[in-house]
Amino acid sequence: MGEHGPSKLSINQQVLAITPAYSDRRVAELLAAKCLELTERPFRFAINHDIRPPKNLACPLHFDWAKKDRVGVEMLDKERMRKWLVSAALKGYTIQYVGADKEMLGFPHSMAIARRRAENHQAAEARKASGYVDNGDDIPF
Repeated sequence: MGEHGPSKLSINQQVLAITPAYSDRRVAELLAAKCLELTERPFRFAINHDIRPPKNLACPLHFDWAKKDRVGVEMLDKERMRKWLVSAALKGYTIQYVGADKEMLGFPHSMAIARRRAENHQAAEARKASGYVDNGDDIPF
């Protein structure tokens, strides 16, 4: 779904279309949809939360395992996983898809990363639309 209803854009296109007007909740929902598109059951994801000493920081989200500076979950229920991903994004975590051996796969996802990628993508598209060509003449050496 787009910001104001159903969208014919792919989830990747929707994420690149994020603007500053998008609420954090909407960005988190788009990220959850993008993450869920990466895999099928069982769903496995991790966030950047370190529960090890000396910090011993309690994680505000449910987790099934901890490995170094990450905690993760494995779920069969897609809707429950979607809610976990939205909560993780809203809490500012970086989310990453993990394999069965808890190895990090793919690219990390967070609201900050998504907003920055969308801004950079839109700026590049605007330059291209204006006819701007980067010929490398501005290299300062």
